[in-house]
Amino acid sequence: MIRALMADIPSELRIRCDEPSALAKHLIDRGTADAVRFEGAEGAMLIATRRPAALFESLPAWINESGATIQEIRSEDQSLE
Repeated sequence: MIRALMADIPSELRIRCDEPSALAKHLIDRGTADAVRFEGAEGAMLIATRRPAALFESLPAWINESGATIQEIRSEDQSLE
């Protein structure tokens, strides 16, 4: 029940992958990311979203289609601790 209530609370995620520009385009084109900030040269980006459930639903299909590798997905929100 709590998970369902929190499904669409705005959140920030850090994702590290080998195709960050392509992933950013995918998330922006589908309206699942409100903002993307690239960090460092190792493919890390910070994604702000008001639709985290939709973001997580679209991610597996993009990975399969693109052949990209995700090294890390981490919530940056302190509210879950």
